[in-house]
This record gives sequence, C-alpha cells and structure tokens, in this order.
Amino acid sequence: MEVAKKQIGNIIELKLSGRLDAYWSDHLATAIDEAIRQGTHNLILNMADMSYLSSAGIRVLLKFFKQLREIKGSLGISSPSEGALAILELAGLSSFVVPDPVIGDLEGQLSDPRRVEKETTVYHVYHDSDSGRLDVSMVGNPLKLSTANFTEADCRKVSFPDSTFGLGIGAFGSGFDDSRTRFGEFMAVSGIATYLPTDGTNVPDYVISEGLLVPELDVLYGLSWRGEFTDLIRFDAKTEAPGVSSLSEIVEFALETTSADSVGLVIVTENAGLVGAMLKRSPVAVESAGGPFAFPAVREWISFTAERAFDRSLCVIVGVASRRTDLPFQAMLRALKPGTSLQGHFHAAVFPYRPLQRGRIELNQTMNSLFETETLQSVIHLLADDRELEGVGQTELLRGACWVGPLRIPAN
Repeated sequence: MEVAKKQIGNIIELKLSGRLDAYWSDHLATAIDEAIRQGTHNLILNMADMSYLSSAGIRVLLKFFKQLREIKGSLGISSPSEGALAILELAGLSSFVVPDPVIGDLEGQLSDPRRVEKETTVYHVYHDSDSGRLDVSMVGNPLKLSTANFTEADCRKVSFPDSTFGLGIGAFGSGFDDSRTRFGEFMAVSGIATYLPTDGTNVPDYVISEGLLVPELDVLYGLSWRGEFTDLIRFDAKTEAPGVSSLSEIVEFALETTSADSVGLVIVTENAGLVGAMLKRSPVAVESAGGPFAFPAVREWISFTAERAFDRSLCVIVGVASRRTDLPFQAMLRALKPGTSLQGHFHAAVFPYRPLQRGRIELNQTMNSLFETETLQSVIHLLADDRELEGVGQTELLRGACWVGPLRIPAN
C-alpha cells in the first residue's frame, strides 16, 4: 500500500493506494500519527485507489476517529472505491464517508483569534480579562537548600484548592517526620498537586481535588499564586529550522501579551525535549561536606539532564517569570536566557504523548482529563543549561497552550 500526503489548507489528505490489510495497517497508523504530531487534527483519507480493507485496517480507522473526536478534530473518508465502500457499509462505517464539499467546510471551521507571527513561532491569542491578577506569596526560605539543613521549623502545611497554583520542594504526608525522607519537586495546578518523592521509588504521586478532598503538601519552601488568568495563548513552532520554540521565547511573548513585568503561567505542550534537574535525596538535615551542590557530592544529590529528556512527550509546565530583580521571592528565580534580565522558576509534569485539541480549551477540563486518563511519568525542575561547551541549552517546545496573567507582587 502507498500513502501520499497532501496539505489542503488546515487539513491533511492521505491518499491510500492498494490493500489495507494487517501487514499495512501499522504503516497507515504511523502516517496518521505523524500527521497529528505535526499539529493537524482534521484528516481526510482518500480511498479512491484502495482495493481492499481488512478488520485490522478498520481497527486503525476507529482508533484515530475516536482520538480525534475527543480533541474536536475529525477523520473522514473521501471517494472510496466500490470495494472499499462495500466493506465500510458492512462494518457500519459508512458515516465516515464525507462528500468533497465537506473538506472546504472543515477548513472554514478553523477560524483564528488574534494572530502574531514571530521568528520561530506562530501565536494565536485569546484575551479573556482586563482585570485578571494572580496574588503571589512565598513559603519558607529556598536559600537553605544550599546547605540541606531544613528542620521541622521550616515545614508548613499548604493546601492547593482550585484556582491556586504553586511549585517548590514538598511532599504528601502527615507532617515533617512523615515526609522527611521524601521531600522533592512539587507543582500544583487547577486543584491538582503532584510531586516526585526522593525516597528511591522515583515514581511521581498526585492528588486530585474531589468533593471535600483538597490537595495538601508539607512544604519546605515554594511559591503559590491564586487568581485569574488574562489570556490564553496557543503557539506552534514553525516547520522551518530550527522547528522548535524555546521556553524563554514563549515566556517573553507572554510578558509582551500581558504588558506585565512579572507573570504566572501554566503551559500544556508537546515538547521536543526538557532540560532540567531532579532531587535524588531529601534536603533534610543531611551532613554533606561543602553542601549538596559541591563536587562530587552533587552527583548523589541531584540528577541533571545531560541531554534533552522526555522528547515527543506531553507535559504541563507551571511557573512564574519576571524581568524585575527586586522581588520578595527573588531567591526562587533563575536565569531563563543568558544575557537578558529574564528570570523564572518552572516545574513540569511529564506524560506520554497525546494530541491537544486546537483552538480555545479550558484549563481545568484539560488538566483533569490529563491526570485522570494518562500515566504521570515524572516531575522535573526546568533549568537552562548554559555551560559554555557542554551545555544543552533550554527546554524546547513544539506546540501547545499557555494561560498567563500578571502577578500582583506583595510589598517587601
């Protein structure tokens, strides 16, 4: 079987020639999956030259029909041969067949909001509120991480209900003594909290708000912010080189969009590789000559990404960013891009790849669907690796959605 791809506006047509049997069904599945990963959620399969369709091929059609329908996309069949149409009718799939004018109708449905094109990325901005603000506060002292001498006096119980976001070092537990061997990177979004334990299990855990259940963590230090986002930004990296968008580029556009110097963000994105680090040991009263970041002790304390990790996965990124250098939580911020004043702190929850619905999407619905149906793989603190020779650079993204709002900074 041969598969020929053709772009028709915002639709991809795959023209199939030959037999779609068990041998070739994987070939078709790969072609459809690649089209979806490229950001196309409306596909047409032209079966004019298809001579045979088996149950294995029908299974592929059903799989992607359901997957695309869930994200408001579509999979249709056009111009089926007499033999292909007969099999589709017997299988009860004749409703998949669409007349040629429908292709134009599908293209017309994909209307865009305000469009902004930059050097590497195309953005579409949905403005939701002129008055949205995110009230931010800091818990604990992040500078104590350099000596890993956190004690019970540093631990605070922090809850993360809906519309509250956060990140830092914490653990699920019944208090400091219960959590002392498990403190690791945590993040919270839309009434969901997750963290990566440092007790050797290396399996991330999470709690989803349900009824009276609200996620709570024992927190050594962190940031939390609560309120309303002002904008939803959809972004797509251009296909020409470099073919990716850096995290700092997305953040810079978010600052530009909100006309703010400090913002809170949630990003759900297909990525081309994450760069960052994860704690391997809990930073609680552990003796380490020179501190945990001194060489060679750092090898036992922190796992760094020597190259971009979790590429082609889907991740949720939570964080704050600012161009200011006088913030009350300045100790939480790290440079996002060398040579600029852009700073931030971001954690990411990593999931297997799945396509994102195009256009406007709801944050709470997206987060709940992701955490409830997909397997959480890791939680990572994103960092820019700007070492002169060995550094791998920044986290790189392909396409996604970014909710952003200005931070209301408390007085010092």
